[in-house]
Amino acid sequence: LIELPDRDFHRRDVLGLLAGGSIFDSEHEAESVSWERISRAAGIVHGEDWSHRLPRWAQSLRLKADNDEADGEESRAAYGRADADRADRLADFVAQLRDTLTIPAADLSWAGHVEWFKSVANKYLGDDQVRGGWPEAEQWAAHRIEEALDRLAGLDALDGPPPSTNVFRRAFNSELDVTLPRSGQSVAGVLVTRISAAAGMAFERVLILG
Repeated sequence: LIELPDRDFHRRDVLGLLAGGSIFDSEHEAESVSWERISRAAGIVHGEDWSHRLPRWAQSLRLKADNDEADGEESRAAYGRADADRADRLADFVAQLRDTLTIPAADLSWAGHVEWFKSVANKYLGDDQVRGGWPEAEQWAAHRIEEALDRLAGLDALDGPPPSTNVFRRAFNSELDVTLPRSGQSVAGVLVTRISAAAGMAFERVLILG
């Protein structure tokens, strides 16, 4: 999600995001399956294709639907108009996505970047109530991401210059790279993690490295 602007909103990456989980379009889940088909048929690659090719493709579908209806092919006309409406919704979704992923101010602090990104995550992934229904492993991963963001917010204490968008993204990716996944149940086995993530948990043996 956070790297989409760097990749110029390439179709592969946008659709990969939609297929990778429940991404919200306003209050409803995005139409990942139909949008994949439509974006491929419209010849979307990246960038301005979303705002140029999709509307043109939708317009051509509606013109064809009018001809089909005139020929008595009402079901085919209805299907074409439905796809045109889906194309319009996809174009609106990507346009809003591009606006949302634009940093609101160039001089945001570390904490400002973190708050901005948390608002983006809540918008497209859902709030804590929605995440409460996720599988345990995904809830744990979301918790680790929250921890990584909170660590980045603490960098303002260094009194350095505010980070650029690219610096924030690179720092965030570095935090995620060192966040190790766990394997097995949380009540048995070996857990490899940061000390902060093990707070309140009971173990038979603890090894602290470093």
